[in-house]
Amino acid sequence: MDSPGRPSLRLVSGGSADDDGASDTGHAGKDHADKDHADKEFRRRLDRAIASIHVVFQPIVWADRSTVFGYEALVRSTDRWLTGPAELFTAAEEADAVVDLEHAIWAQVADAMASIGDELPVFVNVHPAALDDPAQLDPAGPLAACSDRIVIELTQGAALDAMAHMGETLATLRGLGFGIAIDDMGAGYESLRTFAEVAPDVVKFDISLVRDIDSRPLQAELLASMIKICRDLDIRTVGIGVETDAERARLTALGCELLQGFRFARPRWPPADIAW
Repeated sequence: MDSPGRPSLRLVSGGSADDDGASDTGHAGKDHADKDHADKEFRRRLDRAIASIHVVFQPIVWADRSTVFGYEALVRSTDRWLTGPAELFTAAEEADAVVDLEHAIWAQVADAMASIGDELPVFVNVHPAALDDPAQLDPAGPLAACSDRIVIELTQGAALDAMAHMGETLATLRGLGFGIAIDDMGAGYESLRTFAEVAPDVVKFDISLVRDIDSRPLQAELLASMIKICRDLDIRTVGIGVETDAERARLTALGCELLQGFRFARPRWPPADIAW
């Protein structure tokens, strides 16, 4: 389903839709053929975009020292039609090809792991549709060989959508050695429920909580309370989207352990030098 207010990528890519939503019997065969052609063209373009992807890495640093904790792997595309991760995943959802896209990403992450030095952890976003894919849960899967260094990120909304079978899936992933993180914590009303259900190893606070935290005392108090809960439960905390020295200083003072954002480095491959 398309996001509210967003046109279907099928229409953008050259598909068609009847103005009145109806067609007579005489046109049924042609309509079916046109749809089949549009579907095949849509999938062809998606496959081309998937073939163009590459993975970049953004550092996650310790807040209280000039040391890298790990990296987040982020997908990028050189395709002129699907130019970013949001467009890629929207198209993959429409084509029922999320697992195909995830497999391509996992393969690139696995290839890059040897070049990420010092046995540092790598955070990988996984779409809920691929979370319990057999390749992901297979001990011989693409990321299983380095599972002790992989932290799987779940957005708080995505985690809830898949919650019917989430417990069993998370137990399997943890049994394989993967860590589990909640991304975008604090972005929605269901955050605390997601937190309780998933029991993550790492929490990444949403950028809306981090932005201008040095000048927003109520926001800082809220984040301080969340950080304390995580500390009491031995859960690591990450402030994402850090852009200024003032945000960095305030998050560090609040006790946030790890930081990520343009203040330190942009996503690159090989990983960019860090501006301490």
